[in-house]
Amino acid sequence: TRSVLTGTGPPRREAASGPGPGEDGEPEVAVAVALKRRPEPKALEYTREAQGLLAEAARDAYWPSFGVTLGVTDAGIDIENLGWNMSAGIGLTWNFYQGGLSERQATAAEALAEAAAAAAESARHTIRFEVNQALIELRTAKAQIAASDEAVVQAREQVRLAEGRYEARIGSAIELADAESARATATGNVVVIRFRLALARVRLLRALGEESVKTP
Repeated sequence: TRSVLTGTGPPRREAASGPGPGEDGEPEVAVAVALKRRPEPKALEYTREAQGLLAEAARDAYWPSFGVTLGVTDAGIDIENLGWNMSAGIGLTWNFYQGGLSERQATAAEALAEAAAAAAESARHTIRFEVNQALIELRTAKAQIAASDEAVVQAREQVRLAEGRYEARIGSAIELADAESARATATGNVVVIRFRLALARVRLLRALGEESVKTP
């Protein structure tokens, strides 16, 4: 008696999950989609704008401010004989000596704005790297799938030939066992490569801003 290892079904030609968005297009197109979807650069740009406005407000606080007041009252010493009274005033406020407080506040806000701008640029570079890396892994796995499927076909053919020689008593059990082992190895390689393909697709979708994707 002899045992035949599993893996005799026909090899699959397509991955379990279909191609995702940006998978087969130009890398720059996928990068543009990711930069549009991902929230990191936008959040940092908003931070930069906010700090810029704070810097402007700090510098504006140094200059004098004017105020105008106008009041109208109905008053008098006799409640039955009240008269209208009007008042107006102009005020000027200028904190001209603050020990450089306004300038320092503006400088600090500008520094934070520059830091946010640098972080936003770094985030864009990171997104570009993640997208390109995921595309490289994905396309490498795709190329390996075709070769691994062909290896399975050849390994099954070798098993068929070894079985024929064994039944004709011109082959040995060792030859047949080696052929079955090679077939099992080739079949296992297909599973590993298809998992890598699925994982690369997940990474690409995450790089594109699809946060709901789960790792296989």
